[in-house]
Amino acid sequence: VYDLGGGTFDASLVECNGGSHTVVASEGITTLGGDDFDTILAELALESAGVEQEERDGMTQAEWFRLQEECRDRKEALHPNTRRIIVDLERVRQEWAPVTILAADFYTACRPLVEETIHATEDLLARHAAGKEIDALYVTGGGSELPLVSRVLRERFGRRVRRSAHTRSATAIGLAIQAADTEGYALKDRFTRYFGVWRESEDGRSIVFDPLFAKGTGLPAPGEPPLECTRVYTPVHNVGHFRYIEASHCDESGNPQGDITEWDEIVFPFDRALQELPGISRVDVERRTAGGGLIRELYRCDSAGSVWVQISDLATGHQQTFRLGRWLRSDSPVTPGRKKKSTKGKE
Repeated sequence: VYDLGGGTFDASLVECNGGSHTVVASEGITTLGGDDFDTILAELALESAGVEQEERDGMTQAEWFRLQEECRDRKEALHPNTRRIIVDLERVRQEWAPVTILAADFYTACRPLVEETIHATEDLLARHAAGKEIDALYVTGGGSELPLVSRVLRERFGRRVRRSAHTRSATAIGLAIQAADTEGYALKDRFTRYFGVWRESEDGRSIVFDPLFAKGTGLPAPGEPPLECTRVYTPVHNVGHFRYIEASHCDESGNPQGDITEWDEIVFPFDRALQELPGISRVDVERRTAGGGLIRELYRCDSAGSVWVQISDLATGHQQTFRLGRWLRSDSPVTPGRKKKSTKGKE
């Protein structure tokens, strides 16, 4: 399954046997999607209009938003026979005039991004389907509607390419089928990335990644008990500061590589004097000379992939439970503006 959405790309190797679908493995690029094609067209339009970099940097968020919307409309109107793309910059700023971009130039600029998705797909097949013949490459996601995508996929995979009739709603349809618990359909999913937490090692001289749930770990089916993972230790600090991440790969030493996503940050009071106090997040983390109590971390992951952690001080009985996910507690408004690509963790 080749899924190029608006903001991300995912490729999954799926085995189908009647109504049973098993996800064998997945790869993804969290910073690449159809929105990037809009940005490329916007940059080409500004360049064609002779808008200098200083003036581009001075564009307001509203102007950049209108430019992105105009370029998205023009991109979504493309078909295989399109030769020229007219971008109406007057929609962005009244004194700017429409410009014409050759479709070939636009596709040339977009091709490296499409090649990245092809590389991720071929890497997935090389590692998990070597020597096997795939029956079809199922294409979905709104970003895959760009004519260039179909062209490049057919160059690599030929007649095996099959386009979804519902590229923009395939995910919603799949979720509806799964939620309806329709008899005869079953999905067996798994972790598509390493999920873990940073920890200190070598008496605090370095940090290491502790993969709580390894990439490829199968998720429980609906109704089955959750996956569990436990860590027990004696803390050496007054407060535990836990930083959770996802990583697309790990090297031979266990260090996270590739696409790295910050998942959540939580704090837990190890010092019993702090366990009944509010505002622990504002307490400085300090190393203690005397050992503390025994701490247990119990992680659970359900069939939907949601992860909870229960952290307990076994000496005092104090415990807290967190559902991990930074977005679950975020109320920050979404502000339209120029998309900035993250390079953190990139190889």
